[in-house]
Amino acid sequence: MEYTEDADRRELLLHSAYDSDTVRAMERPLLDKGVPLMRMAAQAAAHMAAGMLDDEDLALEDTSIVLLAGAGDNGGDGLFAAAALAQEGANVTAIAVGRSLHEAGFASFVRAGGKVLVLDPAADIPGCASGFSAGEAGERLQTAIAVARKSHLIIDAMTGIGIQGSLRGIPAALASALGLDGEAPDEPALPNRESSGDFPLVLAVDTPSGVGVNDGSLPGPYIPATVTVTFGAMKPCAVLPPATFACGRIELLDFGFDIDDKDPDVEVVDNSFASDAVRLPRFEDSKYSRGVVGLVTGSQRYPGAAVLTASAAARGDVHTGVCRAPQSSVRYIAGPSVSSRTSPHTTVSAARRPPSPAAIPQRYSSSAASAAGSSMSSCTYRARRASTVSAARAVSSPPGPQRSTAAAFCRPPGQRISSRPSSRARRSGRTGYDVMSACFASERR
Repeated sequence: MEYTEDADRRELLLHSAYDSDTVRAMERPLLDKGVPLMRMAAQAAAHMAAGMLDDEDLALEDTSIVLLAGAGDNGGDGLFAAAALAQEGANVTAIAVGRSLHEAGFASFVRAGGKVLVLDPAADIPGCASGFSAGEAGERLQTAIAVARKSHLIIDAMTGIGIQGSLRGIPAALASALGLDGEAPDEPALPNRESSGDFPLVLAVDTPSGVGVNDGSLPGPYIPATVTVTFGAMKPCAVLPPATFACGRIELLDFGFDIDDKDPDVEVVDNSFASDAVRLPRFEDSKYSRGVVGLVTGSQRYPGAAVLTASAAARGDVHTGVCRAPQSSVRYIAGPSVSSRTSPHTTVSAARRPPSPAAIPQRYSSSAASAAGSSMSSCTYRARRASTVSAARAVSSPPGPQRSTAAAFCRPPGQRISSRPSSRARRSGRTGYDVMSACFASERR
């Protein structure tokens, strides 16, 4: 595939997530060519860690950093990143959560002056204690938890994309003490997933340890990340709830994977997808070509869902909508600017100019009949094209340029999908669709 700009490729990568097997398949050609993916990942992680601390006005030499290092390549990424931070003056302690560490990463970390705390009595790590008693193992675990809690930054490199199910053993104990167990983070939803600034900050390497990498689940203990730096491609856990909420702010390092013949497991709505989903009206349109939308929505206690969905449908460029909603919602669906006429069994609402009872098509009365004996009411509305229009609007919308609600729902942050009415339309004040609502309600008194 030819990309006109690097931005096009990045946009595609940010809106496509690939499962772990596909990611490994995309890594393989680069590894076979000798591309140093681990060093590239480590450099990105170290740079991100330094940036996070700098954002908090902390100099590296004044910080305490804890690395939670697993035995695999993810732990190797973390060790190389921690070595780079230690070389810049940071006080870094690596907590080995398994029985071994990545050999080259461990050697680099030790040369940089990093300290290592081993938790597993059966560990076989050169120069580190092993074979200690169960009592000492418990004391070491408590020490590790205390050191991590007092640090400025935790680098989570316990597990990578190969983990299946929940954490077990020492990683699970650490995650339970330092993070959460199965529930989504209870934190402020700040713009762009910015951190609330509480210490310790958490940087997840590729994915937060303990989340469901391929299904987006939270199967057990995990440590919510402030930032996740992910490599090569997005993984499903980065975009699927509830795991996406555990990832914090997500930063993607593009390794240059060949993604042309790879199908993503998950695709996120992007600007192009959203614009394609909004069908602009055509001069030759009829009520049949513009379609019908049906809604079964809301409840007597919670009418808000009916209001939101019916308002969205009214702005969605369809000819006719049939809404089955509670009687309590009908007056809200019509909007405060809509005139209405009410009988014991029928509510008729219209935009701007209410139709006479005789003008209401007789065939719509079946909607009321079908609702008899039910607590739900049927509301049928039709959208009629104004002489000069370019966007959809709700019955209660003020005059002025409007934007399709469907586009607003789908648009990515910072992107607008809109169209401007003609100057004639702006002068006349008719800038959208006149929406005629004939709402039929029936409830047993």
